[in-house]
Amino acid sequence: MNIKTSTIIAALLLCPINTNADITVDPINNDITDNLGNPINITDEPLRVGFNNHGQFTIDQGSTLTHTQLVQFGQNTGATGTALITDPGSNWTLQDLRIGYLGTGTLTVQNQASFNANLLHTGVLSTTNITSGATINTSQNLVHHTATLNAQDPNTIINNTNAFTVSGTLNLTNNARLTTSQYNNNLNAITTISDPNTILQAFILTNDGIINITNGAKLISN
Repeated sequence: MNIKTSTIIAALLLCPINTNADITVDPINNDITDNLGNPINITDEPLRVGFNNHGQFTIDQGSTLTHTQLVQFGQNTGATGTALITDPGSNWTLQDLRIGYLGTGTLTVQNQASFNANLLHTGVLSTTNITSGATINTSQNLVHHTATLNAQDPNTIINNTNAFTVSGTLNLTNNARLTTSQYNNNLNAITTISDPNTILQAFILTNDGIINITNGAKLISN
């Protein structure tokens, strides 16, 4: 795994890194080291990628990371934070991920990788892409106004156990599936479900939002 970030708060790095740093995780034993080979523990402290500047975070080649604290991407004005989880077996498990607020954040989970979070908070200036057989499991999912979540391709699955709330844009296409106990399509929300075998299964609550179902897609209301 490679992490490139402008700001990380870590257990062994008690002050932010203000220049782009290369942090690697061995895909076999998941040892985390900096570019000098020094061990780093980022699992028990807040992780901030592109908090005030620009940062990139990548989990690949079957690497795994479990994080117990708040994670923020693209938090402040002008900042950009990008997270990529890719490749079979790659997994990121965490409590609370907040993507984009005053800055720009992007989360991509692809190529049979997986992502688990208690709360996925997709902020104002953010995009989340779930593609090519990836799986995300969340307890609560919030897609705020002007934010976009795209899920597409066969075997791409979003499982959400509690409320999935959309105030921005959600595109579910090309055989992807989203299952949640409750789907809140709020004011100004635009939900599009398209293509055969694409399924949104949930108890649906609409609050003046728009839901488009096209090209043989299915909406299953519990």
